[in-house]
Amino acid sequence: MQALSTKKTSDRHIVVTTGDPAGVGPDLCLDILNGNCPATLTIIGDSNVLAARAKLLQVPFDVSDYAADSTAQRMVLHSPATDVIPGQLSSANAAHVLSQLHIAVDGCQQGHFDAVVTGPVSKETICTAGYNFCGQTEYIAELSGAPHPVMLLASSSMRVALATRHLPLSQVAAAINEETLVNTLRVLNDGMQRHFINRAPCIAVTGLNPHAGEGGYLGDEETRIIIPAIERAVQAGVNAKGPFSADTVFFRDDCDCVLAMYHDQGLPVIKYAHFDNTVNVTLGLPFLRVSPDHGTAAELAGSNKARPDSMRVAVALAAL
Repeated sequence: MQALSTKKTSDRHIVVTTGDPAGVGPDLCLDILNGNCPATLTIIGDSNVLAARAKLLQVPFDVSDYAADSTAQRMVLHSPATDVIPGQLSSANAAHVLSQLHIAVDGCQQGHFDAVVTGPVSKETICTAGYNFCGQTEYIAELSGAPHPVMLLASSSMRVALATRHLPLSQVAAAINEETLVNTLRVLNDGMQRHFINRAPCIAVTGLNPHAGEGGYLGDEETRIIIPAIERAVQAGVNAKGPFSADTVFFRDDCDCVLAMYHDQGLPVIKYAHFDNTVNVTLGLPFLRVSPDHGTAAELAGSNKARPDSMRVAVALAAL
């Protein structure tokens, strides 16, 4: 598969959420605030938490307060959190975490920001607080009114999209249907052209079953659903191929991305190969959303041991 695009574009205004304030999100935001990103950056988070974390990490924190008409290159839009202790995740800050997403999406829709980068959150603490939350991808799609978001993991040389996202494995087969797959392939095709390559991408589609169903002997979803969806997508101008067995599809060098049928069919491969520089991209939104591809890593918060690579790649991609 081809590498990430390195095309140079004009300066953009990127909004970055800190995510869970007790995790490594504030640490990563401080890293990019003190880095060399060419874009204008606005961080959404608790200014006091960021200042305290900067003191703990012994790094600078000299940033302007956000204003829509400001010419500052580094700003913080204050969103108050509650009694944050680094490393101790708390459902008390669930509303604070979700508020960051509301502010970021609203700012993008109003044209104040060009793209959003989201810091890591804890689904467990948000759900424990009583919110119906299955992931930032789904939440942002709902806020922005996007009818068909597609989750894409991207590294320096690999891209893997998902036909289904955060579902129990027992529900995956029932969630896959021809119409949904056709729409996913269309969104993936458009997103790849818009953000990664300046041509029609080649998309390798996996089967759902081992050996892509082995001609129907190991399952018939391939013949009933996946092959007809690929044929319809091809008729619509999408260069899709497959279905291929998931245990060999990643060795192909003739395609630009892989569409996997479920979360743990595709993501372990890219995370094993490129964990530190993989990012999560949501396609199908009215704006670009990128996030580092790791969790809150609460045990590393404030330790100076958190690796900033994925967040740096996320911001760099959003700035293109």
